[in-house]
Amino acid sequence: MPNFTLTVGALSAAPGTKVFGFEEANFGGASVRFGIFLINGAEPGPTLVVTGGVHAAEYASIAAALDLGRNLQPQGLKGRVIVLPVVNVPGFGPRSIYINPLDGKNINRCFPGDPNGTASEQ
Repeated sequence: MPNFTLTVGALSAAPGTKVFGFEEANFGGASVRFGIFLINGAEPGPTLVVTGGVHAAEYASIAAALDLGRNLQPQGLKGRVIVLPVVNVPGFGPRSIYINPLDGKNINRCFPGDPNGTASEQ
């Protein structure tokens, strides 16, 4: 199984590399900028997605995700890791602990989600 370039939006990581950048998403007219790490292992394998900050004041999960994204190196990795340290970006700045201010919903109660739904459901 070949290990192809890992791409999310405009960010790409070739096999054996790691990148950090920002991706923007539009939720009903509101643009949200997410920080994201892409870590593409030197060898093929499964993909793991790690998220933090589903509740915007869950600082331990945000710190853990940032630590993982900063420190995980692709050279010894089999597979790929995508790290999104803060899911509830709209709630992080205003310290909206549980609620996404874009739609008044708790993201943690919207899984598995709806691609055509509100910001939290998407």
